[in-house]
Amino acid sequence: MRLLTILFVGLMSFSTLATTVESAQDLYGERGLDTAGIAKAQEAADLYGTLATTATDLEKVNLLIGQSEALYFVGLITQLNGDKKAAKKAFWKGYEVGLVAANLLGDKAADKQEAVNPK
Repeated sequence: MRLLTILFVGLMSFSTLATTVESAQDLYGERGLDTAGIAKAQEAADLYGTLATTATDLEKVNLLIGQSEALYFVGLITQLNGDKKAAKKAFWKGYEVGLVAANLLGDKAADKQEAVNPK
């Protein structure tokens, strides 16, 4: 009975995670060139980041890549709208998140890279 309970809780957790990942994907799919669309992309980035904090291994890498992609979109559209400072901030955050994902894939110390801030 205890094993059955553990399996049920595990399946429910996986189901919740899958639904939440789908929510992040849906938010990113609703992105656009206007302020509301940028906000959707930012919400997606935030949700991917939140999910990544509890994920492990390849799942975490995929979530971080999703976050990085959403942040890149935010930076790109923000830059096109003329706010270079906010765009640079979004690009930098996306770069850092992507670097974390890349470092998780490396298995040697030489594979790990530090962020290089171009300030």
